Formats: sequence, structure tokens, C-alpha cells
Amino acid sequence: MHYLIKQVLWPPVIKYPLAIVGTIITFIGITIELTDSINLSWKQHIYWIYVSLIIIIYFLGLIANCFIFAIKLSKITDNNQGLTKQHQIDLNDKKKLKGYIKQKDIFFEECWKRLSPEDKQLVLIEVQRRKEEIGFESSEDN
Repeated sequence: MHYLIKQVLWPPVIKYPLAIVGTIITFIGITIELTDSINLSWKQHIYWIYVSLIIIIYFLGLIANCFIFAIKLSKITDNNQGLTKQHQIDLNDKKKLKGYIKQKDIFFEECWKRLSPEDKQLVLIEVQRRKEEIGFESSEDN
């Protein structure tokens, strides 16, 4: 958050030079008119023009940074919405997979109940042989 605030407040970034130069020239004219009525010397005129330019550029940059920040923030929220949708799809796939696994387990339990003890022994021997073939190790083997 601190980074984002710092990015908005400083440094002032100016993206549209023609509009900004026009605004600055207008403010210089206003500053000269205001300081003319006070009867300042030419050095004081230049000083006030310089100060007003710094203030104007800073605030214009601040406004430009706020717009840039808003655009970046909207892009971030769009990306997050896409990730949220993908996460929801993944959760649905996980639920389906759990359902398929449970269905498979029920099927094998029913098949196992109907096997004779000799057939059960043959199945266990075949399963053990295939596990050794593929190099499968389970926590039950240890």
C-alpha cells in the first residue's frame, strides 16, 4: 500500500505536454496579472512565476498519477476476477474428481464382496506384482 501511495504522490508524471504547457502559460498570465497589481520588481515576478510553475506542475502530475493509478487498479481487479473464476472452476473439478473416486471405491468394494476367497488371493497377488513392476511404494508397505 505504501508503494501505491508513493507512486501516486511522487514523482509527478506528466503525459500530455501540449495541454499542460497551455495550462502553465495561462497560469503564468494569471500570476503576472495578480503580481502586477502589487507593483513587484521583475525579480519578484520571476520568483512568483517559478513558484507557481512548480506548484502547478506538481498538482498536474498528481492528478495524472491518480488517473494512472486508477487504470492500474482496474486492471489488477480484472486480473483478480479472472483468477477467482479459474479457482472456482478448479474447485468444481476437484469436487467432480472426488465424486468419481468415491464412485470407483464403491464399485470396487461391491466387486470385492462378491469374489471368492481364492479369487481375492489371486487379485492381491496380481496387484502386488503390478506394484513391483511400476516401482510403487505406499505407506502400508513400510
